[in-house]
Amino acid sequence: WVLGTERVELLKQITDWPASLARQRIWVTANRLGEDSSWQRLLNASPAGSHPTPAVPQPGLDTLANIQYTSGTTGFPKGCLLTHGYWLNLALAACLMHPEPAPGQVQMQRFFTAQPFFYMDPFWQLLMTAMCCGTLVAARKISATRFLGWLADHQIDWAQLPELALKSIDSVQGRTLALREVFTFGWSAESRQIFVQRFQVPAVESFGMTEIGLGLVMPNNYPSAAKPTSVGLAGLRRQARIVDDAGQPVGAGVTGELQIRGDHLFKGYFNKPQANAEVFDGDWFRTGDAFVQDEDGFYRIVGRFKDMIRRSNENIAAREVEAVVRELGAVLDCAAVPVPDPVRKEEVKIMVQVRPELLTDGKTPREVLPVDQLLTHCQGALAPFKVPRYVQFVTDFPRTSSNKIIKHQLINTSGSPLSRSFDRVQGVWHT
Repeated sequence: WVLGTERVELLKQITDWPASLARQRIWVTANRLGEDSSWQRLLNASPAGSHPTPAVPQPGLDTLANIQYTSGTTGFPKGCLLTHGYWLNLALAACLMHPEPAPGQVQMQRFFTAQPFFYMDPFWQLLMTAMCCGTLVAARKISATRFLGWLADHQIDWAQLPELALKSIDSVQGRTLALREVFTFGWSAESRQIFVQRFQVPAVESFGMTEIGLGLVMPNNYPSAAKPTSVGLAGLRRQARIVDDAGQPVGAGVTGELQIRGDHLFKGYFNKPQANAEVFDGDWFRTGDAFVQDEDGFYRIVGRFKDMIRRSNENIAAREVEAVVRELGAVLDCAAVPVPDPVRKEEVKIMVQVRPELLTDGKTPREVLPVDQLLTHCQGALAPFKVPRYVQFVTDFPRTSSNKIIKHQLINTSGSPLSRSFDRVQGVWHT
């Protein structure tokens, strides 16, 4: 409890102190220079005969720290029971991924977070910063056009950035960044390469979830160009495996579900006994993500099983289609979703948001990014059955607090899924 000194008079009126307001947990701060900022003032002002306050037990590694809700990109958010050990292990794992200082350099000191503090990333980033005795610069809000400018303004050494930050690359033309490492979780290999070449800074890829922390990480100082699509090996105190539909481990080159186990995972979902029973295979956590492992043991994500489009018995990862469409310079963001089809069960629809600064002089999204251009690009980069049949332009997407697109809201709509979409097969726009 952090209180201003103006609250002391109010506290004097309390006769029965609740346990949650234990005196040793109250910190009184001065509001004006010269005021007494000691918490002892509050103790001295306590009414005579106050009941003694029970000692606060020291937390252990397995003590519950908080209930952290998932972002809810493919379903409704669930509350994860996270311990002190979970957070400390996650922050330490992130520290171990930092590059060694070059001769004459000191350890990284200035870190940057752009996520709100009700999302999980700022928590481990704050702990990581404390472990490094550094300073954490927190953005007031997410801004795709200002990310890189903030890094230059505050001379940031380390940052975790969304792929959207690449859209603001022109805003720092001619400016020098102090950046020494960037976490590019979920970026396409092409975007990561552009960033590395432009700023000459290591870009680190990993795979994590609220439930497991950092599950897979690229080894420190490993050349990312050698494994451009990989998210690494099992992380600190983590074991990983890929299993088939029967729960049996598969070999290299075979796609299956990634499972993770180890110390200091989450303790289950809050008030979700059925979900807890479904999400564990013994002590292995079922991620729900499709992965494949190469001959060297490195893992590569294929996509979420919930984010797969099933077309004529072929699985299409929405992630793959989206990565190809994002290569187009006019695209700010996009989402591939399934559309019901009586013949093929599902067809692919790509929903595209063009960069707003291109919509000048009354131009429409269709004029900025002609459908033929978009489809030709997809046909040159995707297998024929993965090329979207439908194209829809949107002005924005429903998003989580962490700026991720909420896919289930795009799929579960009351209107027709073909409304305002172009049909590649029929060559017509649906109204």
